[in-house]
Amino acid sequence: KGKRHDALIRLAGLCKRTGASIDETKNLLFHWNRNNSEQETEKELIYQIEDLYNRYPQKEEPSDTALDKCQLIEDSALSIPDLISLDLNPEPFIIEPWLRRGELVMISAERGIGKTWLALSIGMAATRTMTIGKWKTGNCTGCLYIDGEMPPYLLKFRILSLVNVLPSQQAPFKILSAIQMRSMRQPSPKLTDEAWRKGILDYLRKNEIFKLLILDNIASLSTGIDENTKRDWDEINQWFLNLRALGVTMIMVHHENKKGEQRGTGSREDNIDYSIKLTKLKDNDGKENTKFKVKFTKTRGIPQRDAKTFNLILKEVEQGFIWEEEGMV
Repeated sequence: KGKRHDALIRLAGLCKRTGASIDETKNLLFHWNRNNSEQETEKELIYQIEDLYNRYPQKEEPSDTALDKCQLIEDSALSIPDLISLDLNPEPFIIEPWLRRGELVMISAERGIGKTWLALSIGMAATRTMTIGKWKTGNCTGCLYIDGEMPPYLLKFRILSLVNVLPSQQAPFKILSAIQMRSMRQPSPKLTDEAWRKGILDYLRKNEIFKLLILDNIASLSTGIDENTKRDWDEINQWFLNLRALGVTMIMVHHENKKGEQRGTGSREDNIDYSIKLTKLKDNDGKENTKFKVKFTKTRGIPQRDAKTFNLILKEVEQGFIWEEEGMV
């Protein structure tokens, strides 16, 4: 009592110094005010916050065009001794023997083959100590899984079918479902929107436990671009490199065209470390279960023996579904 005004100014100043926008500060302090036994009026709250932001405007970050490029090169260029002296060790594995932190991956296949089953399994495996066929998890990390098109009830079924047979979780696994968000009348993720790209990066910076980001799938999450045009893809490609610089591993799930190639511009594969192609297979008894050939069509930094083609099958057991490897091919 009697100190609400001073506390309001101090808190607004703190929010501003940490980079919060005026609207974010208002939302935070509206919540703070509602929890006080004696509240400021909403009019006074808004006036004080707007007055503080208007009197002391936030400094804008220098734009890329404003930077002295010559000086930037002077500050950043490394001599050979400088490079050798840096403490640069390989990033830890998330999935051994091929997936490290900060790497970029594309998994492509025709429709309905089981891409999402595998992507969900990789994401959930990253949070546990376990194996998927010939692969085993390394250092457990959090996974943020962004789904662009699957009905939430089906996501729930698949996750329950997998989690029931998995070992205990050691890191968080979170799903951002575009359909669920739309059902709540919220805007859904869109990678062609700069604000969404920035928002995802900011979330990953803020929540450093999440070192794996899975995008399922690229077509549904990047609407409004010409799939066959490199220029339309360039901004997303650069955003992928920002993820790498942040130490975040990214896996994008993508469709194939009728020729059995990843759909759209080949520039999607320019910066990635691994491209994995899934090809549907039939069981020996003629059944068409979730069974496919796993083939690396692009690798970077692993021996050829670790990138050999093999078969995976998702088998139903009493508790749910498990993956089994079916021989090298």
